[in-house]
Amino acid sequence: MLSPRFDLCILQTNSRSHMTLSPVQVEPLADCHTGPITSLTAAPDGAHIISCGMDGSIRVWAAATGQLVGKRDLAGRLSCCAAALGSSAAAAASKPVMAVGSEGGFVRCGPVV
Repeated sequence: MLSPRFDLCILQTNSRSHMTLSPVQVEPLADCHTGPITSLTAAPDGAHIISCGMDGSIRVWAAATGQLVGKRDLAGRLSCCAAALGSSAAAAASKPVMAVGSEGGFVRCGPVV
């Protein structure tokens, strides 16, 4: 039987391209996907991790803490997700946006949080 806790190492890069390997303790999540996770991606701001799955949900996690910060249930099985910096003439700084694809051939776009 697997232990409910396991160690994970996160590879981080800083602005000078130095890489560090940091051990992180991971706990099972109470509000996790109810089916297989089909895709994970990091938002370009480095603050969020986005997951989507066969349960039809998108979840946004705080990268630093692992806490769930957003969830959206969509119809159908989700097969992939991606994140990028959006651009807005009105905004001084770009904000992360995500796109999610479904098995039914639909793509949905929106803000990360």
